[in-house]
Amino acid sequence: MRQVHFSRQFCAALLAAAMMLVPVPAGAHGLPDFVGLVKDQGPPIVSVHTQSAARARPQIPPNLPFPFPHPNPDPRPGPRGSQGSGFIIDHLGHVLTNDHVVRGADEVYVTLKDGREFQAEVVGSDRRSDIALLRVDPEDLKGGDPLPDPVKIGDSDQVEVGQWVLAIGAPFGLKHTVTQGIVSAISRHLPMDIYVPFIQTSAAVNPGNSGGPLMNLEGEVVGINAQIISPNRVNSGIAFAIPINVAIDIQESLREHGVVERGRLGVYFGPVTAELAEAYGLSAPRGAIVNEVIPDSAADKAGIQSGDVILSVNGKAVDEAGELPVFIGGLRPGERAALTVFRDGEELEMTAVLDSLDDAEAGGTLLGLRLEDLDDEAREALGIQGGVRVVDVLQEEDTPWDIRNKVRRGDVITGILVKRRMRPTLDGEDLARALRDADEDDTIVLNILR
Repeated sequence: MRQVHFSRQFCAALLAAAMMLVPVPAGAHGLPDFVGLVKDQGPPIVSVHTQSAARARPQIPPNLPFPFPHPNPDPRPGPRGSQGSGFIIDHLGHVLTNDHVVRGADEVYVTLKDGREFQAEVVGSDRRSDIALLRVDPEDLKGGDPLPDPVKIGDSDQVEVGQWVLAIGAPFGLKHTVTQGIVSAISRHLPMDIYVPFIQTSAAVNPGNSGGPLMNLEGEVVGINAQIISPNRVNSGIAFAIPINVAIDIQESLREHGVVERGRLGVYFGPVTAELAEAYGLSAPRGAIVNEVIPDSAADKAGIQSGDVILSVNGKAVDEAGELPVFIGGLRPGERAALTVFRDGEELEMTAVLDSLDDAEAGGTLLGLRLEDLDDEAREALGIQGGVRVVDVLQEEDTPWDIRNKVRRGDVITGILVKRRMRPTLDGEDLARALRDADEDDTIVLNILR
């Protein structure tokens, strides 16, 4: 090995040159003031815990045919509760948190940073966006200190990838835990949450952080921490927050009506790949390709056809297929959706008067799944004799874990294995009949066309 020797004077000169030439990273002497931010914005952030009466819990089928670990939850009956976070949004005592934190609870409690605890009313809750609005009764405050000033609400449309963010919550019940990270991505569309364009962040988020705020460096709430992706259910650096603009729109509907009404177009759709874009003559992969139009739906009445590519909704470009349900779900039943549709090399303008999503999903429910039978047209298009389409996966406490985490909207159940025999599922009655034959501890396997 060749060795090179320098004199001490030359080394000192080289070091001085390096110090002059190597730039100092921007902000090295002015890192974010997390201390001041937490002191100012910490008081309106609360812990949320719930209590539910003892009730029987179903045995969960342990062996659905997907490569995911099974957590083997305890099936024994008993009182249950959950732990999460939230934040005060006004002087009337309203608190925002996640729907999954309070879902199914008989009693909900809010604990302030100073230790005061209040029972809270659930004003309304929306499963599809995972938003719940609580309210602390002002009567409980008589004779005591007022509630802290509410948080500052930011604009999640201004969030950019790479910016600093702060998460505050109660992971594993450790109240007012602060973690920091950056925004890793925006407008993430997850398979089970098609109505929320999530903010992805690297801030450490764990069970108990759900419902807590994601803040920018101005101390403004830009998101609500809701989910993580992890092989072991603890922080792996991939967390997702509901944009605060979405949450504020949802809470306004909950405050006024107690529920959220969403429009329904009535199409099954998929992404436009690079190959499809080239075949269609599109300049780039964009939009949502219509795989099937539901008969008598708003889309059918507007003249949309299978094979059309929906490029925009009310002037908003559908850059990715996952944006279509976000745009449509943000409209109310009866509202008009102006659609730009690409067909036969041309852009067409169409108008659809939206149906109600709730009315369309009023069908039967089995295994925590809202289901609908396939019509003749759908069976022919899929090349199958029959089946039951999954319209929605209910995120309820009685919904088996495997169902909640492995079955997706749009899946078609074509068979069910019960007592070691695979039975074809041509319609919902076939599925119900097979389930009636199953014992509580039987292993059930679903044959799914995806």
